[in-house]
Amino acid sequence: MKVFVDGQYGTTGLKIHDRLNQRNDVELLSISEEHKKDPEIRIKFMNEADIVFLCLPDQAAREALTLITNPNTRVIDSSTAFRTKQEWLRLSARSAFRRALRGPILTSKNNEPDAEWIPLEFPVGPEGKQGTMGHGYISGYNVVPITSKNPDAVVRMLNFMNGDGYRTLLLGFENEVWSMKDGKIVTDFEKHNEHIYRQTLGESIRPYGAKEERDRLDSLGMEFKLNDNIDRIEKVAIRDQFFGVPTPGMGTYKADLQKLEEEYFTKIVVGKLPIDAFDEFVAEWKKKGGDEITAEVNAWYAENK
Repeated sequence: MKVFVDGQYGTTGLKIHDRLNQRNDVELLSISEEHKKDPEIRIKFMNEADIVFLCLPDQAAREALTLITNPNTRVIDSSTAFRTKQEWLRLSARSAFRRALRGPILTSKNNEPDAEWIPLEFPVGPEGKQGTMGHGYISGYNVVPITSKNPDAVVRMLNFMNGDGYRTLLLGFENEVWSMKDGKIVTDFEKHNEHIYRQTLGESIRPYGAKEERDRLDSLGMEFKLNDNIDRIEKVAIRDQFFGVPTPGMGTYKADLQKLEEEYFTKIVVGKLPIDAFDEFVAEWKKKGGDEITAEVNAWYAENK
């Protein structure tokens, strides 16, 4: 089976391409990075493939579909462009979680006005326990390079973004992107999408537990119950207690260990490996640097708990 991922160098495309590349029953049609904008190669592969994944923005996905003339090519689209088209088979249900849907939430409301958005309870294990991986209290660092010509100005900007400027970066300009109505923030979705560029700065700093986050989620539509969903997650979230700088072992082994995890988990999920292969994964993980990282983290925790 021949498969082509249109948009293979984007976030979604890279993940799909990487996972399909692990399969022996798939021939991936891949465009080299230097030729990724070559329209002739793209069109050729789209019509040679048995399956084409569209990992593109909505409008680009619509345009891509017009390039496929082979009646035997099947298309799987990851955008919202064809979600409500009767001739398309819808294969997955979606959920809104935290920052995952901003601009797309407007498209979802327009495409599915009768849909009801509901939070789901977490599964209960055989011993009655619930849990999901929670993010650590520190998700990243902002580093000012030693070569910076004006480091003081950079620090002042970061302090502003983390202080007085945070609300505007997150919500947009009052009475333009949002306004107060009955004590609640109401978002103008068209203006929100127009000013989505502000998130480029806003994403670099996110104060933990900021009230503005809850206000923003409510402003996206109380009917989505987004804060209720977050509260349910918080109750069962198991947070990483390590919030130091990355250890030497993480720098050396983390990328390879993440790839190892994806490979094993994907094969277990699709039935290529049995559930018992998880024990094999753990042994490999420990041997390929996991034990070293664990020792470093435990040493840090002993000094800082």
